[in-house]
Amino acid sequence: MSKKNIAVIFGGRSTEHEISVISATQAMDSIDVTKYNVLPVYIAQTGKWYTGNALRDKKFYKTLPNGLDSLKNVFLKPEPNVGGLSYLTKGFPFGTKEEIILVDMIVPVFHGSFGEDGCIQGLFEMANIPYASSGVLGSSVAMSKYVCKKYLEVHG
Repeated sequence: MSKKNIAVIFGGRSTEHEISVISATQAMDSIDVTKYNVLPVYIAQTGKWYTGNALRDKKFYKTLPNGLDSLKNVFLKPEPNVGGLSYLTKGFPFGTKEEIILVDMIVPVFHGSFGEDGCIQGLFEMANIPYASSGVLGSSVAMSKYVCKKYLEVHG
């Protein structure tokens, strides 16, 4: 049986970006690599997505934004049949070619806006990729203290 590809996605545009990086590196270190291929996916504060083995090294983050050029720029298309992360390769006679890194499941490790609030979960659902997290509604309700308190009041 082949190993499943687990994408750990972290970082992002939140003010809690650095905490997300710390949490993600700890999460990646705890995944059993004899059973799973771990694919780190870092979202820079600019919103660009990157992957590469350097993202597994905690020291790499001290050099940012240097080093990002050594990583592969990836993106997740909100299309249900892609099956993973896309990236473009250059050098083909007609410009660029889209390649896919297959992903069996996503583990989002975010803190704050654009990750913990249901936004990224909606993208995962549009792409039809399973993820380990609360869904869109649960994440968005939990992120808003006011909405969460009102929801809990209504449900006793």
